[in-house]
Parts: sequence; C-alpha cells; structure tokens
Amino acid sequence: MRSQLLFGLAVFSSSAAAVFVGLGALAYDPVCCFACRAAVSSAPLSCSGTGHGGGHSHGAPPTSPECRPADSAFLTTLAYCINANCDAQGVPIWKLEQYWAAQTTGDPSIAPKWNYGATLQQLTTAPDVTYARGATLNVTSLVSSTAYETQRNFMEVFEKMTAQENQYALVLLVIGFVTPIVITVHDKLPLVSAVYEKAKPYIIYPSTIGSYQYHLIYRFGNSGTYEYWLYAAFAVWAFDRLMRLLRLANNGLRKAVVTEVGPNHIRVDVPGLRWAGKPGYYAYAYFPTLNPLRPWENHPFSINSTALFHSRKHSVPAPTSDAEKGSACAAMAQTQAVIDVRTGSAGVTFFIRKSTGVTRLLQKHVSMLALVEGPYSNNPTEAVLKCDRVLLTGGGIGITGLLAWLGAHPNVKLAWSVRESAEVVVRESETVLEGVADKEVVVEERLDVRGLLERDLT
Repeated sequence: MRSQLLFGLAVFSSSAAAVFVGLGALAYDPVCCFACRAAVSSAPLSCSGTGHGGGHSHGAPPTSPECRPADSAFLTTLAYCINANCDAQGVPIWKLEQYWAAQTTGDPSIAPKWNYGATLQQLTTAPDVTYARGATLNVTSLVSSTAYETQRNFMEVFEKMTAQENQYALVLLVIGFVTPIVITVHDKLPLVSAVYEKAKPYIIYPSTIGSYQYHLIYRFGNSGTYEYWLYAAFAVWAFDRLMRLLRLANNGLRKAVVTEVGPNHIRVDVPGLRWAGKPGYYAYAYFPTLNPLRPWENHPFSINSTALFHSRKHSVPAPTSDAEKGSACAAMAQTQAVIDVRTGSAGVTFFIRKSTGVTRLLQKHVSMLALVEGPYSNNPTEAVLKCDRVLLTGGGIGITGLLAWLGAHPNVKLAWSVRESAEVVVRESETVLEGVADKEVVVEERLDVRGLLERDLT
C-alpha cells in the first residue's frame, strides 16, 4: 500500500511539473536521473523485438512496455549511472526512489521489478564496459561522460526556456485579466489618473524604446529575425497615424467658437464642416493653441450637426409702437449675429464637460484654432433603426450621443437624467427636445429603467 501511494504521488508530481515549470516546479528533477535514462533509453535490449522481418532491421528494434521493467541489464546500468552522478550532487535518496518509480520504465503505470535500492544491491562490482550507442545493452555498462553531459546540458537549456515561456505566459494572463479591471476603476481611485498622465512621458514612453534596445540589440544582437516583427508593428502604427493625418488635412484648419454654458460645461461650434447628422458618430478634437507643448493631445466627442440647435420658431410678435419696433429690430439683429458667429450655415457642435487634460483649459473664445478628425462610426445603427420603437436613456453629458437619434427614427422615447450642475445642457438642448413628443427629463433623480421598460413593453 505504501509503495502504491509513493508511485501515485510520483506520477502526480511529474504531471504537475510539466505545467508549472518556472512557477515553482522543474521539468527534470533531478536532472541527473533524467540525463542517465535519456542516454540509454533508445538502447536495444535482450528482450527487444527483432525489427522488420527478412533479417533486415531499420534502426533500433522495438522494445515492448513489458520488456524494460524486467530487463536486469537496463535497470542496473541506469541505477549505476544515477548513483554515480546524483550522489555527487547530493540528491536525497527519497527523490531518487520517487523518480525510479515514475520514470524508469517510460510508462508510469508499469513499475520496474526492483526499486532503486534493490537494484543497487544487484551491483556487486563496478561495470567495466562502456555502452556504445546502437549496440544491444545486455550487460551492466557504464554511460559515457559525453553522452551524459550532452543530455544534461540539453535538459537544463530546455528547462530554462520552458520556464521563461511559462513565466511570460503567466504575466500575459495576469495583465490580460487585470488590465480591464484597472482601466475600469482607475478613474475612481484618488490621484491615479493624474499620476498616470504625468508619468507617461517619463516612464511609459521611454520604456518602449528601452524594451526594443534590450531585446533586439543586447539580448539577440540584431539577429535579422526579430527586427521584422518590430517593423511590422511599426508599419501598422505608422499607417494608422498617416490615415489620421490625412483625415485632419481633409477637414482643414478650423476656427471654433467656444461658449461657456455653465461653470463646468463648454459648447464648441466648429463651422464649415458639412457632415450628415447621423446617429452613432464621433470625432477627435484638437486645440493645439491651448497647450503648445503638446499640440497632439486630442479627445473623442460625440458629434451633432449645428443645425439641430437652430430655433425653428422664426415668427416674432408684431411691434405696436415705434419704440417697440426699434427694440424688436435690435433684438433680432443681436440674435442673428449670435447665430451667425456661433454656428454659421453649417458645422458640428460638441458639448464638453471640463475634466483633466486639455479640456480644463477651454474658455470662452470667438475664434480658436481647432482641428477635427473624423467622423468615425461608433456602433452599427441600421439594425436599431429598423425597430418599431427606440427607447433612449442617458445621463448628464451623455445626451450628446443620443441627440442625433431623435430625428433618425419616427417613434422615439427619450429618458434623460441630469445633475443640477449639468442643467445648463438641458437648456442648450431645448431646441432639439421641442420636437420630441415622448420624453422624460429629470434633474437630480435617478431613472427608473425597469419601470421605463415595463411601461414601454406593455
């Protein structure tokens, strides 16, 4: 019972070692035992078959699973080699017995006829014959130092490479699992976002160059192989940047009108861009004069046609006196001037909540240099527009991604919840909301999404 338990533990530990090499386990432990066996594992034995028929054999004759466990010459040769090499390395006897039970025969389910200690007792004298590769192993023999060292060196190198692969795989697994979580919560952690932004120019970006310097120059010495993977990655990155630059050039330099609609919210009108007011589109906005040291900084924003925010009520009550006529004309002229300056005849409008980065620097401006890259499609909209009814739910500044939907479908319900600090966005969007018959706009209240769905489905 005890020997069966030892055998089972040996089999389990051997299987586990193959999976966790480099993570606390070894592939060849002890390596001296594995090297000894590998040096004689292909040797024909007295009990081996005769190969292919007709008296002509091709290579070593086959050895059946039952042959090796009962072959005295094989067992004693292996035991002598293990004793000679592992004793010098101080390998404990329990580990040698563990190896012997699991690995000697090549099949963990078949145990040798003697355990390791009993096999050593069969050796009354030291062998004086060195095994020659290809010869039949029919007497206890010495394993040549060349054959042993060749196997041992190979196993040590192989184990080192396997350990590195498993360690890198674990790192990639952890990064792949942890990164989405960190990205999700990092904005909620105090100071993390600010520290990350400040660290990028000094730690993140230089480390990319340092990784290239180490792996492709110092580690592999510009071998002419690994560089092409870097070139391919750089080509993809460069193509992406080139396409973005071409989009910027196609849209040209623009003069944006920046209006502070509240203490934390900005409206940016970019006249002259004649983009279709389709739902589900966004663009990257650049304001290079805000931070001349980082003119490439940009942020994505949902885009809406400026025409959405034009008032559709053009009738003005008729004045009853000359004074009223003068006041009315002045008011109309002032209103028309604001519309012309802010929107022009065509353009796109962004609503921006001031945050970290370049958006915190945005202030009232009647002609700010702006670059706009886009438009880009966010999600496919065709399937949604084919529905009988569309329920739009949003919160705060998120309404900017929903406004274009209001005129894209004939049967729309809008549910919008905003904080009191964002109520200015409601006022700015009144012109758009006037045409929505079925809407629910609440301030400082949470939306009852379950209730909305239940009422819409019944």
